Amino acid sequence: MTLDEFSTLVRQARTHRLYVNAATVSRDAVIKLIDVARNVPSGLNVQPLRYRIVTDAAECAAVYACTNWAGGLRTGPAPTPEQRPNAWIVIVSVPTQISPAVDVGIAAQTINLAAAVAGYVTCMLGAIDRDKIHLLLKLPADTKIELLMSVGKAGEKVSLEDFGPGVQMPYWRTPDQVHHVAKRKLADVLIG
Repeated sequence: MTLDEFSTLVRQARTHRLYVNAATVSRDAVIKLIDVARNVPSGLNVQPLRYRIVTDAAECAAVYACTNWAGGLRTGPAPTPEQRPNAWIVIVSVPTQISPAVDVGIAAQTINLAAAVAGYVTCMLGAIDRDKIHLLLKLPADTKIELLMSVGKAGEKVSLEDFGPGVQMPYWRTPDQVHHVAKRKLADVLIG
């Protein structure tokens, strides 16, 4: 893979908020994504992350109810049940001597990229009711939910836009169901 091809993959591996619920994601497909992520670097190589896969329809609906889905999206209604993801990955950590925060970011982005290669899309959610999800999924008492990721087939188009004058929101949806995401220009992120 060339750098240009990787750059294209990164631009294509966008967060999605609308899914095609009829296009199921198998547990085996999600396991393959996690198998890729388990090989990423880890601080002090402590490997503190564990993953709970959710593909059962009733569990998926219950997990969705614990989210503040698309909290920054001020335009358009919430997804209908037919537009919701039908697979989730709950990323949890076990107690270690260092914070798992960097590991979580590396693993989540790796899952996102692997999902894109496999023909899926994801959304990383931090605005969730961790206590409810912990109880709902009967997670081990010593684990801490770090992040929730949805996985599914894209139900919307995502378009990257230059961040600049006139762009007041981090993202928005137009009436044609295109999800627009503002990104800063390269010159705006380089220092010195």
